[in-house]
Amino acid sequence: MKKYWLYIFLLLVANMSAQETPSDLLSFDRLGQSDVKIHPAGENDQRVLSASRTLQSVDELPFTIYVVTREEIFKNNHTTLVDVLKTVPGIRVSQPGSGLEGETFVMRGLLGNGYTKILINDLPVKPFVVSGMPIGAQLPIKQAERIEIIFGPGASIYGADASAGVINIITSQTERPIYAQADLAIGSNQYNHLSVMFGGKIGKGKRVLKFSVSGSTTEFDTRNINYDQDVLYNPFKYRQNRSDTSYLDNPNYSGNIDQTIVNDLPHLSKSLNVQLKYRAFNLSFSKMYRRDHSALGLNPLAVSYADPSTFTGETINTFNIGFSKKKPKWGMNTNINYIGYKMDNNSSTIYVDNGLSKVLKFYVNTIYSGAPDIRDTINTENFDTYFSGRRYQYASSNDVRLEQLVNIRPIKNLEVIMGANLALSFYQPLINYRENPNGTNSLTGFTGDFIGPIFVEDNLSGSIGLFTQLYLTLKKINIIAGIRYDSFSNFGKTVNPRIGMLYKISSSLSAYGSLATAFRAPSPFYGANTYLVESTDFTNFITNPLPILPEETESADFGLRFRISKKAKLDFNFFVNRTNNVISPFSSLDFSNPQQIRALIGYANDDASESLLYGTQINFELNDLWEERDLKIRGNINLSRGREILPFDGGRLESVRMQPLYSGQIHTSFRLTKRFYIHLNGLFADIWNNRNYIDGADRQFTSAAYFNLDFMGRLQLTSSFNAFLKIGNLFNTYYGGVGATGTLDDLAYNPQRSSTVWLGMSYRMQ
Repeated sequence: MKKYWLYIFLLLVANMSAQETPSDLLSFDRLGQSDVKIHPAGENDQRVLSASRTLQSVDELPFTIYVVTREEIFKNNHTTLVDVLKTVPGIRVSQPGSGLEGETFVMRGLLGNGYTKILINDLPVKPFVVSGMPIGAQLPIKQAERIEIIFGPGASIYGADASAGVINIITSQTERPIYAQADLAIGSNQYNHLSVMFGGKIGKGKRVLKFSVSGSTTEFDTRNINYDQDVLYNPFKYRQNRSDTSYLDNPNYSGNIDQTIVNDLPHLSKSLNVQLKYRAFNLSFSKMYRRDHSALGLNPLAVSYADPSTFTGETINTFNIGFSKKKPKWGMNTNINYIGYKMDNNSSTIYVDNGLSKVLKFYVNTIYSGAPDIRDTINTENFDTYFSGRRYQYASSNDVRLEQLVNIRPIKNLEVIMGANLALSFYQPLINYRENPNGTNSLTGFTGDFIGPIFVEDNLSGSIGLFTQLYLTLKKINIIAGIRYDSFSNFGKTVNPRIGMLYKISSSLSAYGSLATAFRAPSPFYGANTYLVESTDFTNFITNPLPILPEETESADFGLRFRISKKAKLDFNFFVNRTNNVISPFSSLDFSNPQQIRALIGYANDDASESLLYGTQINFELNDLWEERDLKIRGNINLSRGREILPFDGGRLESVRMQPLYSGQIHTSFRLTKRFYIHLNGLFADIWNNRNYIDGADRQFTSAAYFNLDFMGRLQLTSSFNAFLKIGNLFNTYYGGVGATGTLDDLAYNPQRSSTVWLGMSYRMQ
């Protein structure tokens, strides 16, 4: 029913515009794609906000920056953030990724959902309580004016979780009295997508109210990822004991001895966004919902794929009140930002024999090896208490953030930016293994019928951050230098500097470099999913038994920008990233005290672990090679090397997990006829070690090299309407994405969707 209301809304908008056309609008039949073209990065002085917190030209900044424009989003029919990032140099994606985080991506060797600061209009959207930003089609991608991707640490201006970079979704604004857009698509597996946006301005002179309202819904019944069943979904592959077939007796297991049942794996995303701006004040609200099958990326001995109604879902509500003032010599910006997170009460999983279950059984079997009756009784009791049937999850948080920015320009070529923010979070971290859905928003002090691992301590976190930055622009040299201090109530203080310099060798050639540090704040997710079990009590687990500290990243970035001509440009980049004190999955048994044998399973830091990645990235762009056909080609190749000291004595790897030795992209677009455009996006990658490659001497999971090609054909029916045909994975390549959790509960590789078809129409009136 909601979809029909959206259709009616769109028709009303079109009818209103047809009845009365304001004098300063282009006539309806003249308004087309060319009227709303946004030029790509580097052309006509593309400006970004995320690199320095004020609008600056990309070509003047000493960082590796990539901008995806509104035109590129439109012509490629991008729906999710990961759709966009799939076309960005140096980023690898996974669609699907996991039930908890949805679609995932890797940036500079780090999982982007947790190590990248994701913003909408320069405001954070990731809830404090989650391990990584959940990504589906709920983010306002169709409404974006541009998406800014800044590579390298951004902690000096954005604080925690900007270790790999910063991604800022800047939504559309207009000076026109009225505008509207709509996108409708259908496709394989009952795929349907509808997105509408309506906005404009009301008033005259200085008393003008600008507004925009948008909404979207995306849904499909399953994913084309259940190929390679004889190997990938064969439970034999994941047994620790090759002769063990006890999983056949597990009532949660669906399948036979060598093949599990894989049923539908549906997805649902919804969003509603409202933005208002009156003079110096602005207000925004968004409601975003995402839901994915909870088994995505996990192996069939850990969880069941048989029930399509088991899912992980959540709602994120954001609200912001802002005030900004701009003068020739100074400016200020104040924001009060709220992020509310609530996991869907019906989020659930059917466990078969996951990591916790295996540790418990090994623990009990070891202690009671000589007493089989007691052993079997305790194992049965544990299964009935924590794993039998469908098990529900829940988490929630309320985050409030106050930020004050001031920028001063004491002289023409110097800008000084100062900022402070205060953040508070009230949260209930993820609890699991519940027999019944949660019926309240918070479980602090919960005394109901649930016994087991539940995290109720320290459910308030606070932080304060202070930063300053100088931006000096001279005739040949631009310099940025900044530093930030953060203090957290849960894990102490951090100081993170950043310095960058750009030198203009000539009008067409410049060199740049930067050095920076960053940190990733440990989410309460990790403590809440770390359990201590003692032989004196098998039914009540102690959660959060270990202090979990921030991870630290150091980075160096150097590059050349060569604008060969108006039609060609070449960028070269070299980077080094080092991350230590990594938070990693682990399990251990302690038999040192026979009176109190202890088992630990979950997450912890290992200060001996280290990930060192270095590499080069070469990007090229060729425009108007055949002007009559508007032929454009751009591409990139990424070469990387490195090493990893795996945590908890896992050994040493002479490469970095999730990072192939080489990868790249080639994108081609041209006009086949007067009204028909073709876009081809090709991706390739070498073999790489999976995220769950955690012990070089034991379990070794790798993913094969691949080439994937996406096809997009767009027909311009009128100046305002376009129809499109999109085929993802045109050659039906079977290949793997990023691992779901990095634990041994993961599949050997995370299968990506095979060939998928979408048909749709787009409408733009601006």
